[in-house]
Amino acid sequence: MAGVEQRDDRGGGDNRRRDGRRSEDRRDEEQRDDDRRRYRAPTCYNCHEPGHYANQCPERNRRRYYVDKPSTSNDSRGGRSPRTRDYRRREDSPPPGNEKMLSTVAELGKSVAAMKDFYGEARKKKEDKSRRKLEMKEAEEREKAEQEKAERKAGKKLEKARREAQLEAQRRAEVPKDNDIHLAIRLSEMEENFSSKMKCVIEPLKELIKKGKKKVTYASGSNSAADKASDTSVTQELSERTGRLCISEKRKQGPEQVVENSPPMELPPKRTPKRGALWPTTLAGRLTRSKKTVKSPGSAKRKTPVKTPLAAILKTPTKTATPMTIGALQRLRYRDGVMKDLKNLDATELQRICKEEGVPYDGKIDAIFAIADRHVCDRFGPDRLDVTEVIKVNESEVGEPPHELVDN
Repeated sequence: MAGVEQRDDRGGGDNRRRDGRRSEDRRDEEQRDDDRRRYRAPTCYNCHEPGHYANQCPERNRRRYYVDKPSTSNDSRGGRSPRTRDYRRREDSPPPGNEKMLSTVAELGKSVAAMKDFYGEARKKKEDKSRRKLEMKEAEEREKAEQEKAERKAGKKLEKARREAQLEAQRRAEVPKDNDIHLAIRLSEMEENFSSKMKCVIEPLKELIKKGKKKVTYASGSNSAADKASDTSVTQELSERTGRLCISEKRKQGPEQVVENSPPMELPPKRTPKRGALWPTTLAGRLTRSKKTVKSPGSAKRKTPVKTPLAAILKTPTKTATPMTIGALQRLRYRDGVMKDLKNLDATELQRICKEEGVPYDGKIDAIFAIADRHVCDRFGPDRLDVTEVIKVNESEVGEPPHELVDN
């Protein structure tokens, strides 16, 4: 209550100060009007007293207005009838004896103006308060809308990332299946090729074994010490067998051609070895090696050591791997190792290797096989079958085989 009374007193004091300022302003305006209207005071034509007009004269009932009124030159009939009513009377002139009422009305007007100002200020404050509330509400709504928009955007991003992760997982799950299928297909093709090559290699050997002849081959691309030792032993064996060969019967020759004016040509008799002839064997194209230097007479003889004894060579051959089959197995093992190394690389590394090797990139699986084939060709040379040339000797030109070979 005290607070309310204090506010009321404060409001009343403000109203009084405002009313005092307005009254002062009004007095200043009246003073300015008095200063502006300084002229001779009017004179009444009824009572001849200065200070008021005839229509304001308190003795208007004397009827002297028309007698004392000055005449004009235009009045030809000597005068005009007096006006019964003056329409020029000022309506704002206060009647006599109403000063108290006027002061009361002025005070009421001041209080009404003060109340109007007070209510105007209260209404303005209320409008400002409602406007601030509305602005706060609109700001909250905007913030809420922006937050919802950001949440929707984040949800869309999460959904997109989840879909991409799911697609990537599906693709990664399908890649091993495709790799397994391609690998199975290529392995089956490799097995078929390997079996066909083995058949091509083994069939001539079977034919030679059936006919009783042996096939001698050389591994051209081998660099191991064992292959060199086997080549040396085979060369020595062929040299010994070639030295024991003999011709038992001469070939049938036609009549000698007679040439005019030329003596008959006499050829030295053919020399035959003292030992018996051996069973015909397969001869190589080249059995000796050219020498760059000539031995001096005083140099010691060098004997080539025989790695494999001759008795072991003359025995029935067992099933051993030929140099050709060993080379094919080495190619296959090397290719498998290269493919295992390339299997763990990603697509980017495979593309780089394909670019360096000059191999077209048509997918991960095809690139792995192409790179493996290129490495095998660089290591072992092109994959082809070398047909071994077999020298066939007619039975009529060769003697009978030795008894020890027949017994074996």
